[in-house]
Parts: sequence; structure tokens; C-alpha cells
Amino acid sequence: MSAMRTDANAIRSVVLDGPYPTTVGFNDSLNVRPTAAFEQLFADCAADVACGAAFPDLRSRVIGMIERLNDSPVAAGGFTFTGDFALIAAARALYQYTPGEFLAPEVPRALSLAADGDFSALAVLAAANFAPDPTSTGTHGGDATSGVGRAVQCHDELPFLDRDRARQQSTVYPFGAAQGRFDGNVEFDICPQFGAGQADPSFRDPVVSSIPTLILTGTYDPTTPTEWADITAAALDASQLIRFRGVGHIVITTGACPVQIMQMFPDAPTVEVVRTCVAGYVPEFTTELPQ
Repeated sequence: MSAMRTDANAIRSVVLDGPYPTTVGFNDSLNVRPTAAFEQLFADCAADVACGAAFPDLRSRVIGMIERLNDSPVAAGGFTFTGDFALIAAARALYQYTPGEFLAPEVPRALSLAADGDFSALAVLAAANFAPDPTSTGTHGGDATSGVGRAVQCHDELPFLDRDRARQQSTVYPFGAAQGRFDGNVEFDICPQFGAGQADPSFRDPVVSSIPTLILTGTYDPTTPTEWADITAAALDASQLIRFRGVGHIVITTGACPVQIMQMFPDAPTVEVVRTCVAGYVPEFTTELPQ
């Protein structure tokens, strides 16, 4: 998006999958971002006849579970489930770390069982993204690009980071800890070692552009939420925004539909893309309970 502002004459069209607008802070919205995904998940489950019947009052039961686990963690499946880690495990399943493998339909059942004291299904979701560790508190490792990402964050985010606001958000938003508790010490301690410099304050201005832009977003994205897609689209007057229901982060990994749309768009970026296949994206929740 920054390139759309600095090199507009060299760009014919743009595809943004899970956009990250310059006007928002990644770290000081750490605990806000997953909340929208969880609220959408709970609303979809309640509206689905089978899911709503199988897992009634899921939202309130999950909040109660979080409070209990933070007081008394539970060991299961090689993990130590605090309230925070239970949320992190569920959020990573919504994120869809495994391309093409939809884990989101399993999340309501896993959370409902955990709220009733059975953590076996939630441990399966956790194992998809974490190595079993009896002392695990939710730290995710093994990201080969973490150094690159950190350098970008140090340059673009740290100069504008409100540490106190970021710390407070997990107490304001019930599902905020799904991205981990923000401390800020890591950023403030290691960023000087990167020598990345810092962005000019104008970097945080909206990216306003007339470049034809296709924006894809998943309604269960806990990292770059659909609200960010809305913010992005509002400043791009030639944009087309497509929401994929029941999908997390990186929409193009979820099937042929978004790939086809993305491939068609550059051929005629000023024409409305055909999006009939998007109607097939409807959450189909797993409701069968263990015997």
C-alpha cells in the first residue's frame, strides 16, 4: 500500500489479500483484531440451526471458561491451557495456518467441549500450530520471516506505538488475548538493534489512490480483520471489496474461487469481477459430539 502512494505511476492494478492500512497500528490493536473474528464466529454459530442447537450460549460459556482457566490452568494433550492459550489455539485455527485445510468449522465444537471440561478437541487444534509442550503458554515459533517482519514493524510501527493502550486492550475486549498479551518490552528492547530507522509521521496518513484495486478479506481473519479491509476500500475510489465467509487470513489459499477472481482481475481491472463462486463460502460447522 505504501508503494501505491510512492510509485503510483508504475502500478497498473493491485490485489490486496487481508490489507493492512497505514492508518492502523498493528501492535496497539493487538487485542482488538481477533475480537471481531470471534464475535462473527459466535454469531454465525448462533444463526446456524445445527450449531446453535448443539452449542447454545457459546459466547458466554467461552468467556466463563477463559476466566476459570486463567485462575486454574488445565493440562491436556501436551499443552497447558490457560484462558489466554485456549483463545490463542482457537484463533490460530481461524487463521488457517494450513493452506486448504479449514479448521474454523471445528472451533465452536472445540470451545464448547472445553467449556464443559473436555479439552481433547481444542488440543487437536493447538497441535496443528504448536509443538506439544507441557509448559506451553502459546508462544508461536518457527517463522522463517520473523526477522523481516520485525524490521518492518520497528520502522513502521514502533515510532507510533502506544504501549499503555496496547496493554489495556486485553482487559477491554473479551477475546483480545487471542493474539497474546502485549507487553511491549520486546519491541522496545530489540528494535534499536535492527537499526531500521523510523517512518515519517506522514506514513500513517491514509493511502488515497485511484489505482484499480481488488481487496479480499475473510470474515474470520483474526490478524487483519475485515474492518481493516473496509478502511482500506474507503480510501481507494477504484476498489472492489470481496468478503469470504468463514475464511481466515490469506484468502487465496482457501480454494480455487479467490485464485480465479485474482487471476481475472488484472485483465480488466476497471470491470466488476465475476464473483458468483463466493456464494459457496458458507460456514459448515462440525456439530457431532464424542460418544
